[in-house]
Amino acid sequence: MVGPAHRDPPGAFLGPLPGRGAEILAELGKDTQAVISFAGLRRRLSVHQQSLTRTLRRLMADGLVAKDSKGYRLTSAGSELVQVRATEDGSGEVITLIEALLPARLAPIDVTARLARRWFHHLRWYGQRQGAYEDVLTWIGEGGRIVVRLRLRGRRMTLEAEAPPAEQDRCFQAVRAILVALADLYGIPPAPVDDNGDLQSGARQSGLAG
Repeated sequence: MVGPAHRDPPGAFLGPLPGRGAEILAELGKDTQAVISFAGLRRRLSVHQQSLTRTLRRLMADGLVAKDSKGYRLTSAGSELVQVRATEDGSGEVITLIEALLPARLAPIDVTARLARRWFHHLRWYGQRQGAYEDVLTWIGEGGRIVVRLRLRGRRMTLEAEAPPAEQDRCFQAVRAILVALADLYGIPPAPVDDNGDLQSGARQSGLAG
């Protein structure tokens, strides 16, 4: 009598994952719908380019990670292998910086087309998640300690930052270049900034929230 077929758990054939592979899977596992750029992974994990390339190739060969023109994501097998967590990994407090409604003439796709894959001053592009009800654009600061997300759900837009307590004061400075780009989308005249991208005195009272 033939018993039921045995199904090995995903990744069982791999043996122990090296530390770097586990780190990559854990990072991608924070949001399984997101597609993360190579540069975003490298900055977030502070890993050498060649080491990251080799590890990603192994993970793809093992069927745990897939790649497209925008970056990398977990496969269904990769999602089962890691403990999938929310995008907010608990490493820092999430601060809501702006909540606003998109004007009728703007659709979420217009915002995404203008901002996705761009760098903003010290913020580097990290990746994008396109869901049925929400799109999320993500950037990271130098050193990977500050994470900035722009969430688009219907006509509602939320700009938020995640950072350890010691870095929270820098969040507002980090997002100012994004605010300038958003103001342009809204048709708000650009506020004067200094050479560091900081809003000059007198310009801080105006903006999207006003």
